[in-house]
Amino acid sequence: MDSAPTLTELANRLHQSSASTEDKAEFIRLVAELKDVDVLKNLLSVSYGYAGTVLQPITELLPDDPKAYLSLALWNYNNGLDDEALDLFEKARDLAPRDREILRADLCFHFHAAPRRCAISAAFCWMRFPMILGPVRYIAKLKRTESSRNWKVRIGITHG
Repeated sequence: MDSAPTLTELANRLHQSSASTEDKAEFIRLVAELKDVDVLKNLLSVSYGYAGTVLQPITELLPDDPKAYLSLALWNYNNGLDDEALDLFEKARDLAPRDREILRADLCFHFHAAPRRCAISAAFCWMRFPMILGPVRYIAKLKRTESSRNWKVRIGITHG
């Protein structure tokens, strides 16, 4: 009788796109049980499609790490999970209210996905970093003249 595949074997199958449905389910189950942040971080390169599965336990193990929340927020956003992304952006911003990378990503998210809340985020950013007005005007110009995919790539918020 065959033994159960290890997490490394499952990760390799996912990376090579040869994983069965059972392999994928077992990978998700094993990742959810992991308590080693370094092992989880190493799994991020397995498959972009499973990055959210790996990032979720990282945020649970590192609840005070704003970059973990930012990474998961960007993954959720890029996968159409806007409500979840919004919550994660807000958590990252609460943990690091003066972090430029978080503020930039949060503002770009609001500009594209939640335009009604964009003004609130923009005001928050401008109060903290008045020099951000130039890049925001540039984003607004791109938003009017190019597809959202093009301007997201140009300003560096697209992953994967």
